[in-house]
Amino acid sequence: MATPHPLRAIAWALALGIPLLSACDRRQNVTPPVSMSSSEAGGSGLVLGSASEQSAGMDGGASVPGVTSNGAVVGSNTGTALPDGRLDETLSSPAAGAGALKPLSETEQRFVRQAVEAGLYEVAVASLAADRAQNDATKRMADQLLNDHRQANDKLQQLANGRMSVPANIPPDKQAAIDKLSQAKGAAFDKQFIETVGIRDHQKDIQLFESAQKEIQDPELKLFVQNTLPTLKHHLSTAQDLRSVRKAGE
Repeated sequence: MATPHPLRAIAWALALGIPLLSACDRRQNVTPPVSMSSSEAGGSGLVLGSASEQSAGMDGGASVPGVTSNGAVVGSNTGTALPDGRLDETLSSPAAGAGALKPLSETEQRFVRQAVEAGLYEVAVASLAADRAQNDATKRMADQLLNDHRQANDKLQQLANGRMSVPANIPPDKQAAIDKLSQAKGAAFDKQFIETVGIRDHQKDIQLFESAQKEIQDPELKLFVQNTLPTLKHHLSTAQDLRSVRKAGE
């Protein structure tokens, strides 16, 4: 076998050796993966490392946070903290003292009791007249009194609720007036109803409400008085008109 020429041997060696050395150099210059904490990564929450390490952080319940496929950080509660208990209570509860009912004064309580008693009486006597009155106009007046005083009674109950107790029964003197009226019949019943309930009793009611309008300080109760007074005066006016018609027909 012929001995290769020395220059040719050197050329072969160089041709084979240089690529190997270059590959080694490139391998030595590769930087191995380094695991970084979220703080070292500038607070981004990203984790650099091998695929197995990231998988452990996402699926294995490891304490090291990982990154899911949609970019969410696993193992970190950054940005998910809820308001503490005190803050939740402040947001969901009304301010202290909100909705508290202001107590009524003695004057206001006295008016409420008197107005409730008068209202109970008016409803009872109007119900009787709606059934017993002979004249159609008197029946219509009785129906109007029944509806209006029921509404006024309901409103008074709402205003007094939680602040005072109100009468539940008609007082004896007013019950006696109802008993007396129930004994009348025909035209005599109509006349007595108009004179006593329509005129006399409503004059007393108007006087009670006009005095309360000057003395009451509670805003809602004062508004009730102001709204009810025109209705009472209308009842009185209707009764006076019926009396005039009756007298003209006698």
